[in-house]
Amino acid sequence: MVTIGLWTDLVDFGWSEGSQVAGEVAMVVAEFGDGKRLADPMRFHLYRREWDEDGFIHAVPNPIEQRNAKARLTLVRDRLAAGTLKFDGWEEIEPVYGSDRYHRNWRRWETED
Repeated sequence: MVTIGLWTDLVDFGWSEGSQVAGEVAMVVAEFGDGKRLADPMRFHLYRREWDEDGFIHAVPNPIEQRNAKARLTLVRDRLAAGTLKFDGWEEIEPVYGSDRYHRNWRRWETED
């Protein structure tokens, strides 16, 4: 069984007013029953970095990329349902925490930077 969903990760936008500013990047991820995860190579920056008139950094929502991420998710789910989805070019990312695959490979995933 394969489950398709959106997965997000943080992006460092730098420091502003003594605090770290972060955005989010989204990707479509396929999750398999044994805990294996594959990430679609397309990335969507859900926030963009902007500077105000005083030079401070802000993370501002990026509605175009948010729509693009949802559209990509729909496309991938439709291809899975039609039996035409291919995972060529997708990248294996860390497995589901606690899954069989995680426990078989925990040293590799826990020690990578």
